[in-house]
Amino acid sequence: MAKGFWKGTSVLEIGFVAAVLLSLVAFTIPNFRRLQCQAVQSEARWTLGQIAEAQALARMQTGQYFTLEQLLHGDRVSLRDRFYRYETVGEPDAKTYEIQALGLTGTKVAGDIWTVNEKQKITNVRSVCTK
Repeated sequence: MAKGFWKGTSVLEIGFVAAVLLSLVAFTIPNFRRLQCQAVQSEARWTLGQIAEAQALARMQTGQYFTLEQLLHGDRVSLRDRFYRYETVGEPDAKTYEIQALGLTGTKVAGDIWTVNEKQKITNVRSVCTK
């Protein structure tokens, strides 16, 4: 004779509860992975925002935008490069610059590309996080 919780619980009720739990898991895992990827992308957004601020300050002080190497050498910016590598695109001048963040191979954001330019606009050129 069954006692406790199982007393009076039919197989149909147990099956229904199991189906509901499996449905919740099926919807949660893809969303969790997408949110995890978007959280990693925040590294690129934050770092490119810091670079944009450093470039604005450099231009105000010198009348010229700097390469990423010049910003790093002058201690104007520090990089968080756990998931992305950063590089200058082209040669900055008094009017324009572009710096991009490239997702590192072997990370959740491999193939991801972000850019920032003289308008301080941060753009996700290619996203590997599904919508």
